[in-house]
This record gives sequence, structure tokens and C-alpha cells, in this order.
Amino acid sequence: MSQAPTLFSYCFMKKAIILCGSTIYVIALFANLGSWGVTETSEARYAEIAREMYESEDYLHPRLLKIGHYHKPPLTYWVTAAAYHLFGVNAFAARFFLQIAVLIQLYLVFEIGRTLFKDRKLALLAAIVYASFSAVLISGKALTTDAYLSTFVLAGILFWMKYRLSQFLPMLYLFYVVLGLGFLTKGPVIFLVTLPVVIGFNFLKKSKNMISPMHHFAGILIFFAIGLSWPLLLYLEDPTFLDYFILDHTINRVATNNFGRSKPFFFYLLILPMTTFPWLLISLRPLFKRLREEFSIQHFFLIWIFVPLLVFSLIRSKLILYILPLYPGVALASVWAWQKLSNKSRDRWFWVQHAFQAMIILALLFAPWFDSTIKSDWSVLALLLFGVAFWIVHILVKISPYYRAPVSSVSFMLLLLFLTPLIFSVNPSIIGDQKNVATNIQRLGHVENIFVYNKRLPSLAFHLQRDIISLNNGHKSLQRETQFEKNSDWKNFLIDVNTEEDKLRDMLTESSSVFLVEKRKALPGSVKWIKKYYQKSAEQDGWIIYY
Repeated sequence: MSQAPTLFSYCFMKKAIILCGSTIYVIALFANLGSWGVTETSEARYAEIAREMYESEDYLHPRLLKIGHYHKPPLTYWVTAAAYHLFGVNAFAARFFLQIAVLIQLYLVFEIGRTLFKDRKLALLAAIVYASFSAVLISGKALTTDAYLSTFVLAGILFWMKYRLSQFLPMLYLFYVVLGLGFLTKGPVIFLVTLPVVIGFNFLKKSKNMISPMHHFAGILIFFAIGLSWPLLLYLEDPTFLDYFILDHTINRVATNNFGRSKPFFFYLLILPMTTFPWLLISLRPLFKRLREEFSIQHFFLIWIFVPLLVFSLIRSKLILYILPLYPGVALASVWAWQKLSNKSRDRWFWVQHAFQAMIILALLFAPWFDSTIKSDWSVLALLLFGVAFWIVHILVKISPYYRAPVSSVSFMLLLLFLTPLIFSVNPSIIGDQKNVATNIQRLGHVENIFVYNKRLPSLAFHLQRDIISLNNGHKSLQRETQFEKNSDWKNFLIDVNTEEDKLRDMLTESSSVFLVEKRKALPGSVKWIKKYYQKSAEQDGWIIYY
């Protein structure tokens, strides 16, 4: 009887620690989320498209700086516009649902872990490791499609697993629903991870009970009804959209560098180990051991991680967050490998990880000394010094080797979650944040036209919450796709300085205006005449403001 209170106290303390840690992580996700502005280029583009959608109430035709922008399906814009309805048009609102997506992902990783391992403790460890990955931090701090896509990928995998194990039909239909939502988020990319994992799980958990193909047929119809609803509506408006989606934004993204995101084949082979250090490395040896044996969970993890990794590596267009759906597989595989290690090996990996963390903290601490463009302030320094102290505490405090490295990983991520907004807010020019530029323009009072020279700058339009005019002198970002425009209104917001000089002169003469030029790019002699229309200038975060 005397052991009962002790056991109860242990369980209560364990749950309290988990609850406390989860609460701190949630606070860290939302802390200072709007303290820096939306950043160029991707985040500002998504935030501004959602703003224009929100203000026009046209949720079918995404527009960027008053010109149709059909590069991606619209679900991310819809979610962001919904946040604007709740919180107003601001950076916090733009990022709000990203944090919800991250939290849902953590729950899904836990549930997938429980389904695979039949071990709640190991599943929780997988969620903790996933929460510690830097790519997860990045996905929550910059508005893109990737956090939402990864959420749908994980939901689809979990629903398929539940269906496969129980033959419970609602899970099958939910699988097709989230496939459709994923397609409505980023198109065919939803299949690159989901289908290999689903096929791998079918080999892992063979099922003797076969349901009627009619249920799959009905599920596919549900997928089409959701995923193809938007492109079908646009196709009915204009049949040329079909070639645009298939050729320009599917085939060309895979085979060409039309979008300026080409990276070498080995790009992800370096990025994935670096952004999961040391967890992917921990799992490699167990994963590749005894591959010729009967299909098992190690083969399943290899399919989840390395089949999509190969496909993404072959695709020409590459950004770090494209492979975000691979990180849950890494987290699950690494804790599966972690449980097999001896305490001595776990301690060794803990010290390797701790040394890596120390290098990052020191690099952040001393970066302003080596690069004068990087700024810091007392809050950043204080938090970094706290990180140094916390790092030392992790050495001194005795924790079970089983939990020591995972706890250290997520603790370090908590430090970065609190630190990142502070670093971003004092380095606007480095991260492409025009919030201060917009504030300075607003202080000038009434300005009818805002001209931006040779640069697409949706972040400025977002923070001013008004239209801006781009002056095109050959910049690639201003080669806009205007083939779907129904009228010529867009020409009032995109002016060619070489062929429409008279129009520009009239606008400069007839209205009050502001003229922005990027400081690091000299104004060519052929357009210096524009400056004659302004009496003063000011510099702000890498821009010269003429007024």
C-alpha cells in the first residue's frame, strides 16, 4: 500500500511536466508573432494576395498588386483571409493559423507514433523530437503553403493507417478529403510523400479484409470535388488555364529554373541532416541494417524519408520547406532507433548535440561583431546569455540518458522560438521587412501615389494596406502574367519607365507621390529625371524614400 502514493505522485508529476512543457511551447509559438513585418519575397506575396482577396471579397481570383496571380491553389489565401477577419490585416494574423497547423502536426505525429509503436511514451518522444526541428520553426514564422500542406499529409497518413488497421470506412473517406484539401493547397505535391508512405504501410500491415472498390471510387470522386474545384471553375471561365496549370506550374517547376529556385541535386542531402541534427544521423545505421530481411518498420521509414527525398532532389525548383513532410518521418525513425541504443551511446549523442547547440549560440552571440550589418539589442543579448546559462544547466542537471537529448533538443528550440522574433525585429533590412518603410511613408500624411522602382514589393502594399505602383525597368519579378486580365486596369499599377514615360510624367505632375529606390542598386541615368519631382529624401532599412 505504501507504494501507491509514490506511484500516483510520479504519474502526476510526469503529467504536470508534460503539461507545463506543452504550455511553454504554445506560448513560444505565439510570442511576439507580429513584432516584425511580413518578409520578402514569399511571405509578403502570400500575405498581400490574401489581403487583396479579403478586401475585394473575390475568393476565386487571387491577385497580387492588382494583377492575377494563379501560381498556387488558393486554400492558403483563404485561411489567411479568415485570420484577417478575426484579427485585422497585420503580420500576427498572417501567421496565426500557421501556429495552429504546427500544433496539429505535433498531435498527428504523436498519434501516428502510437499507431506504429503501440507505445505512448515512444510516440510522445517522437512529437518532442519533431517539435525541436528548425524547419518546423521556420514553417511557423513565415507564411507559405508548406505548413498547411504538411498538416494535410500527416492527417492523410494517419487516416489511412486507422482505416487499414480497422477497416473503419469514415477513416477512408477522411483520407480522400484531406488529399483534396492538400491538392487545393499545393497541387500534385500532396502525392509525393503521402502515396509512398501509404504504400509502405500497406506492405507493413497486410490486410485480409478487402472492401468494395466502390468505396475507393466514391473517395476519388470526393477528392476530385474538393481538389479540382478551383482549377475547374477557372477552366470553365477560360480553357487556357489548363495549359497554364499543367505546363507552366507543374512541368516547368519540375524541369526548369523558370522560377529562379534551382539548386544542385545534393541540396536536400545536406539540408535534411543539418536541420535535424543529430536525429537523422542517429537513425541511419539502424535503418540501413539488415535490409534484406522481411519488410518491417525500418523499410517503412526508409520509404517515408528517402523515396520523396530522391524525388524532391530530382526536381529543379528547391526551397528548404518543400521537404517539410519528411521531418515527421525522421522524428519517428530517430526515436525508433533511439530506444535501441545503450545509455552510453545516448550520452555520447547528447554531447555531440550539445556541442552543436553551443556553436549556434556562440555564432548568434558574436555575429554582430563580425558583420556590422547584423544588429542586436539588449533583449537579444540577454536571451542569448540566458541560453548559455541554460546550456550549462543541461550539463549539470542529471536526467535519464533516455530523455536527456530529446529534452535538450526541444529546450534549445524553445530558446530559438523566443529569440527569433527579437532578432527579426531589429534586422528588418536583412530579412526583407518593409514595416518601418511603410511607417515612415504614413508619417508624411496624404500621398496619392506610391512608386516603387524596378522591384515587386508586396510587403509595402501589405503594411500600408493600399495599392502601390511598380515602375518596371526590366526586373524579372515585374514580368507579370497578364494574359488572364479581363481589362487594362492593371496598367495603372505596373508602368514601364521606358515605353510609358509620358504617362508617368503626367502622374508625377498631377498628384502628390512618394518614390522608393533600393539603396544598394544605383538609379540608372535614363531614369534619374524622376528625382527632380521630389524635394527631400530619407533612408530606411535599405531604401531611399523620395518625397
